Amino acid sequence: MKKVLSRILAIAIAIVLFSAPSTAQAASSSLTLVRNDSGVKIYQWLPEPFHITQGNYNTLADFTTSDWKWHVPANKSFNFWFNFTQACNYTYIVNVNGDTYIYKSVVGSNGTQFTIPASSTDSIVNVLVIADSGNVYQDAYYGIIN
Repeated sequence: MKKVLSRILAIAIAIVLFSAPSTAQAASSSLTLVRNDSGVKIYQWLPEPFHITQGNYNTLADFTTSDWKWHVPANKSFNFWFNFTQACNYTYIVNVNGDTYIYKSVVGSNGTQFTIPASSTDSIVNVLVIADSGNVYQDAYYGIIN
């Protein structure tokens, strides 16, 4: 019995070691603001893309604001891009001032671009991506206020 338990323990340890990332850096991919000037904000997952598991979501937030939402001044349009490392199935939801502006399910795409037209009032924008398949690896997203 002791021999069987020690073999099971050895197998369990091997599984844990071989399934872990090869470096500490790979285990701690984080979202990084790589550009923030002239109304352009680019966020990228570094050192590797962020995996959104099937049925889960990721908020594509602007972390330079206190509420983590995109603030678009009156009379300015808002262009937004997000991309993945490979074609995948996902749904994205865009909420503007509490109203759902875009709700779209996408099959077999590696990213999306959309524009919210200028409004006479300031806008608060929130963007959410939901993984509809298991292979959703988000690389980056961009927000541009024109």
